[in-house]
Amino acid sequence: MVYWFCLGTAAELIKIFPVIQEADKRNIEWYVLSTGQSGINLLKQYKDFELPEKRLILLQEASRDLSSSMMALKWFFKSVLISKSFINKILEKHTGHIPQFCDLWFIHGDTLSTLLGGFYSKLLGIPAVHVEAGMRSHHILSPFPEEINRRIVSKLATYHMASDDNAKNNLLSEGITKNVTVTHGNTVMDTLTLAIKKFKPNGLPLTPYGIANIHRFENLNSEVRWNKIIEIIIKANLKIPIIFVLMPNTAAKLNNDLLLKEKLVMANIKLVERLPFSQFVHLMNNSDFMLTDGGSNQQECFHLGKPCLILRDHTESIEGIGSCCVLSKFSDEIIDSFLDNPQIFKLINSKEKKSATDYLFEAIPKI
Repeated sequence: MVYWFCLGTAAELIKIFPVIQEADKRNIEWYVLSTGQSGINLLKQYKDFELPEKRLILLQEASRDLSSSMMALKWFFKSVLISKSFINKILEKHTGHIPQFCDLWFIHGDTLSTLLGGFYSKLLGIPAVHVEAGMRSHHILSPFPEEINRRIVSKLATYHMASDDNAKNNLLSEGITKNVTVTHGNTVMDTLTLAIKKFKPNGLPLTPYGIANIHRFENLNSEVRWNKIIEIIIKANLKIPIIFVLMPNTAAKLNNDLLLKEKLVMANIKLVERLPFSQFVHLMNNSDFMLTDGGSNQQECFHLGKPCLILRDHTESIEGIGSCCVLSKFSDEIIDSFLDNPQIFKLINSKEKKSATDYLFEAIPKI
């Protein structure tokens, strides 16, 4: 049996990392297959986790990460046309294996690479394990295209790893009743635990600070919303210094809007390039709060008990809602209430005795 982890982004790798580590412990042969969606950052994160180079296989070469909707569209249609023989040829050349039905094909979350991975599993005739299955916003175009991806992938996967009962019930309501497992938490919690123990912090700020991390196309492609988010970050910076961690598409957006970038600089907001997770986890853990539009950040903040303002209208993640995570809905009243006293949302979380990764391995076929 071989585990094939078909991934496109660093965020997917971060959440799959504990599954890879557990596969190693069990002496299961595994490979990470990069789709090329965010190949540069995935490679950086792969190296950051100190994973063996020989187990990373490129399904597509990547000279840069996708930073616009048009780039993503071109990449996706090129990727979806890849043939079964092409994939088998690459995998046999680099691993000595052609995927078999007894193998498992892992996909994660809701990216375009998740959708591709689902297609590839059907093309190759290998059962797919969908980690973080069943998440739904119940708004078909929000977030776009993630909500569409989730619904299609749920029809393609064989094994569905739902983080909670809410996700499980979403799948059941869609008629997906076989091989649905509740992992009683998200694998990102296992990654956080592993990373905090394994990696040492490097050069953390000595004074209090908050973090901003914005990357969703739905926010970057709306000038009204984008400008609103910049205003919120500047407003937050008046209360406590903000470190704005720039994802590749966010950095590209700012580089095409130099006036807005200068506005952030003049407000003394620190702009930093995306950090490897081994350092970002410590930056989060030591921060006072976070401003984000990312579901992963929301989950991470919940597990760390960190106050988090979600800059979206809807969120498909239920983690932290009603406790440390506040959905802004871009309401000035909600935003101001959070920024006036973020620490009232601080949470002390109890840890599960059994991890999400443990539940996952109990549910999937054994060798």
